[in-house]
Amino acid sequence: MGTTLCCLLITGKELIYANIGDSRIYRFRNTLERLTQDHSLREELLARGELTEETAADFPARTS
Repeated sequence: MGTTLCCLLITGKELIYANIGDSRIYRFRNTLERLTQDHSLREELLARGELTEETAADFPARTS
């Protein structure tokens, strides 16, 4: 059970975005660029350097 939220506010030439959970916001300018980070144990361990991209692919707890 989990809840996710993505919000966008466009005002003139500005874009303000926010996310909660593991829903992602991307920008497309010739290529896709991920703008937000997941709020998950896996993503936290990646940020701390305790997981590598290779080991994270098989990480059992994908969300927390």
